Order: sequence, then C-alpha cells, then structure tokens
Amino acid sequence: MGRCSNRPRVLINNLYKFNLMEKQMFEVSDNRIVLLNGEELTCFPKKQSNVNETTSFDADANRRLFLKNAFLFFRNAHRIFSDSRMFLAPVPIENGLSISGKCRSTPTLGIYLEWWLNCEVDTTKDKEGNDALTYRWGGSPLSGANCCGIVYPDGRVKSMSFNRFHTVFYSFLEISRRYTEAKKKFEAYSLQQVVDTLSNEEIEL
Repeated sequence: MGRCSNRPRVLINNLYKFNLMEKQMFEVSDNRIVLLNGEELTCFPKKQSNVNETTSFDADANRRLFLKNAFLFFRNAHRIFSDSRMFLAPVPIENGLSISGKCRSTPTLGIYLEWWLNCEVDTTKDKEGNDALTYRWGGSPLSGANCCGIVYPDGRVKSMSFNRFHTVFYSFLEISRRYTEAKKKFEAYSLQQVVDTLSNEEIEL
C-alpha cells in the first residue's frame, strides 16, 4: 500500500517509538488537548455522569452508524477537529488493540481521523486504489499476519491485509494513547449527535 496523495499529511514516522515523557507533552492541560497537527482544542469538563448512559449504549447500532457515515466524517475532518465533543465521540469498534490488551479504551472519532490522514501506510484506499477506509484490524505486528476490515463509500465492507501491518498497528496505538486522559475528563458527543450536526451543516451549505 502506498502513501495517500492530494491531501495534507503530518508525518508520524516512528511515532510508536515515543517514550512516556514525550507522550505526556500531549496530555490534558487547562482543559485543552493538543492535536497531532499541533493545534490546541478547548475541551468541556464532564458533568456528573449519567448512570444509565453505559447501560443504554448500543454498541452494535453505533458500529453500523459509524460504518454508514465513515465518509461523512472523513470529508468533514476539519469540522470535527474544531470541536472537542465531536473529536472525542466514542467509536465502539473492536479491533486488535483491545483484543491484544494494548489499549482497552474505546477509540474516538478524532483518533480515527488523525490516523486516516497521517498513517504512513495508506489506510484510506484498497489495494486497487479505490476509496476505502480501514476501520478494523487484527493480527500480529511481530509476524505481520493480519486481517483488516475496510468500508467503501456505499457502505460495503470487505477484508484486506496490509504488507506493513506493524506500522498500521502501532501508529493507531500511539495516537490512541495521546487522548487517554481526555476521554476520561471531557464531554463527548454521541456518534448520532455528530451525524446530525454534520448532516444539517451540509444541507445548509
């Protein structure tokens, strides 16, 4: 798989080699987080948690919602990067990180977007060069054996493997770890709220 073309990129070569001290530079400070592109994003502290919030959470429905609207999110990345509640919206996709125990917290919409836009391996195309966003992966970064899931603009999903799976795996891992504290402390929209907001804004345009 080659690099993506015709879109801005922030190089994250060897991102997974960052040590703990370097990663802490990107943690929460004064209700702000620093995005991968260096911009600061103001966040909103969580209010008292709703007891029913987790019990009513339908992971399967949100997974379908994420796949159906993946390209809506992708083409509105700049908008999501401007609102911390959109950026921190949880995406309940089970992938190799949670299964391997490397990162058990739920990834966010912003994490996926930063990964799609910046991964050294192109995770926005299939092997034929068609638009397809990688949303799930599993495998061994040591052996390289892997089986990943991609979604097309029309909502079709397909399995695909990467030649440089260790880069795919560790780049997502380190981007995820940047926002560990933010996910605990700050408010986040649901995926449905993000979809409704973006859809309404696109209609107005």
